[in-house]
Amino acid sequence: MIRGVDVRALDAAGAQALTEQFNAVIQGVDQFREAAKALPFEQLSDLSFGAAASLLQLSGGLEGLMGGLNTYYENFYSEAERYETAIGNLGKTLSGVGVELPEMVGSVDDMKAAYRALVEAQDLNTEAGQKAYTMLIQSSGAFAELATYAGQAVAAMEAQQRASSERRDVIAARRAIEQAEREAFEASLKAYEEGAKPLRSFVPHCCLPATLRGCWAQRLSAPYRTRPANTWRAASSMTSPDGRPAPPQPGLTTSMA
Repeated sequence: MIRGVDVRALDAAGAQALTEQFNAVIQGVDQFREAAKALPFEQLSDLSFGAAASLLQLSGGLEGLMGGLNTYYENFYSEAERYETAIGNLGKTLSGVGVELPEMVGSVDDMKAAYRALVEAQDLNTEAGQKAYTMLIQSSGAFAELATYAGQAVAAMEAQQRASSERRDVIAARRAIEQAEREAFEASLKAYEEGAKPLRSFVPHCCLPATLRGCWAQRLSAPYRTRPANTWRAASSMTSPDGRPAPPQPGLTTSMA
């Protein structure tokens, strides 16, 4: 007894239909397993026959299941992850016909040139060369896409490195300017302080204490006190041009006349 089917009750036509149904399931499971190898889904790598057949039935067949898996893969795996998976798949495909995948280095043109050289190097007079040539031609579109992605990734990385280098140069230049401004300010401040030392050593007369002001005035008036008496008389007897007595000279008093 198969689930829902009474095999003993089947006639020849029913048995033939059931056989075809089983064959379709087996074929679908095999195709699913083969297609799943190209996807990085570890959950699908060790599926039993029954689990795989159940997934196919729930998804409405191989097309529905693979369509859902591809949609999930495209939307939830990064470009870098998809690139690495594609490189691995292409490498396995070419190794199956004895061809090594060219290195994905350099510019896009460099990578395409390496692939073209690999295609043109095959000997089409041999069976191995024919198989390799056929596989290389069939895989050329996939390689071109991978080369374009790799070239763009390299260009983006180089641009990022240049931008980082430019930012470092700008920061270094800014720091150099700030250092120069700081040194110039410190030099100006030092020059100002050196020039202010003589000014700090001079004290105006009005700022002297009372006792020192008295000594200062006594020193200034000393020459007048030591002047001879006749000098004072001569100074006091001087008259102005209009005949009036001349005004007292600075530092003189009327008692000195």
